[in-house]
Amino acid sequence: MIVTIGGRPGSGKTTVARRVAEKLGFELVCAGEVFRSQARKMGVDLEEYGRRALEDDSIDKTLDSLVLDRIRATSSQGMNVVADGRLTGQMLSREGVQAFKVWIDADIGVRSQRIAGRDRIGADVALRRIEKREEVERKRYSSIYGIDLDDLSAYDLVIDSSDLRPGEVLERIVDGLKKCAGI
Repeated sequence: MIVTIGGRPGSGKTTVARRVAEKLGFELVCAGEVFRSQARKMGVDLEEYGRRALEDDSIDKTLDSLVLDRIRATSSQGMNVVADGRLTGQMLSREGVQAFKVWIDADIGVRSQRIAGRDRIGADVALRRIEKREEVERKRYSSIYGIDLDDLSAYDLVIDSSDLRPGEVLERIVDGLKKCAGI
C-alpha cells in the first residue's frame, strides 16, 4: 500500500507523514529531504534552488524521478510506503499508481507561525518566505507538469490542520484509510 501526504509549507505534512509511517510501520519517502539534499549538493539554499528550478526544468524532473523511483522500489519489495511531498499524490495518479492520497492545508497565518517556530524566525519573515516559495512553486509546477496546486480533485482525503494537533490529523488519516482501504 502507498499513502501520499501532500500539503503547503507549514501545513504539518512532514510531521504527520512521519507519524503515519511510524504508527502503521510503513517506510517513509520524503520528497523534501531529496530536494534539500539536491540543494546542498549545489551549494545553495532552498529559495535559490527553487529559483534555479524555475529556469531549469531538469531540476524538478530529476527530483520527481528520484522520488517516484524510491516509492516504486520500496513498494516493489513488498513494503508499504508513506510518501511525503507536495506533488507525490498527483504524480502517482498520472503514472496510474494506486495510492491513498491525502492533502493537508492550513490558514497561511497558522502556517507562517509554525514555520517561524520551527526555523526560529519572525512570523513576518516566515510569511514572506512562504508567499515567495509558493509563487515560485506554482509557476514551476504549472509550466513543467500543468499541475494546479489548488486543484485537489486527485486526493482521497483533504484535511484543514489549522486548528488540529498532529495527532488529530494522524487519526483522521488512519480513519480515512480504514474506510477507503480497509486497513
